[in-house]
This record gives sequence, structure tokens and C-alpha cells, in this order.
Amino acid sequence: MKVFKRVAGIKDKAAIKTLISAAYRQIFERDIAPYIAQNEFSGWESKLGNGEITVKEFIEGLGYSNLYLKEFYTPYPNTKVIELGTKHFLGRAPIDQAEIRKYNQILATQGIRAFINALVNSQEYNEVFGEDTVPYRRFPTLEHHHHHH
Repeated sequence: MKVFKRVAGIKDKAAIKTLISAAYRQIFERDIAPYIAQNEFSGWESKLGNGEITVKEFIEGLGYSNLYLKEFYTPYPNTKVIELGTKHFLGRAPIDQAEIRKYNQILATQGIRAFINALVNSQEYNEVFGEDTVPYRRFPTLEHHHHHH
């Protein structure tokens, strides 16, 4: 598994591009067409390229985007939104019902941005990914244990 991490001070265009596409694949589960990226994310991309924002802030920005809301929030009930959110931003399925309840409370009372904010500013996120690593799937081998419906 490849981990995409930004090295401070590097303004290498190719490396930034690679990082950005890794971020899209993690958050949107697919590559983003250039024209969509251009419309939705060109500002974020150039800020990241210029070092004005961290990878973490870029990831948070993707989560706040209309595209993310349209694809992963609007169509689904909160429990599914939480499952997708932990997968995208923490690289794992929800741990237990207690975690789902905690996030459901945030979603219900404060909305999707507060939920994403809670994920990327969690202690877990900071310990595992920090400011400069694109989140990645962390427990691929455990996948089948997680999905008891």
C-alpha cells in the first residue's frame, strides 16, 4: 500500500499532482475528471501547491465541497453517511454503535460540516495521518469482519 505524504517545502508540481489525485481517490472513491476538479477544487489545489494549506486542510475542504455533499451526504441516511465518512476520512469502518451514536448526534444537531470537522480534527486522525498525509484504508484485511448488518 502506498502512503502519500507531503514533504514540507516541496513545491514539486508532479508530487503535488500525485498527492491530489490520491486525495480524490480516497475521499471520492474515484478519480475526479479534470473539468470537475477545475470547477470545484482549483482554488484548493493551488493553495495546496503553494503551501498555503496543509494536506489535512485540503482533505477537509474536499469534504466540505458541494460534490462531496451531493455524492455522500444527500442521498443517504445518517448511519450510511457516518460509515462513508469514517471510511473516507479515517480509513476505517465505524468501530461500534457508540461511535455511530456519537457522530449521529453531531450530524443531527450540527450538520455534515461539523461531522467532517470532528473526523479530521480527531486525535485519531492527527496521530495516524497528521497534517501532511492523505488518509488511506487502514484495515483492508479486516473488511469482512466489520459489516454485520
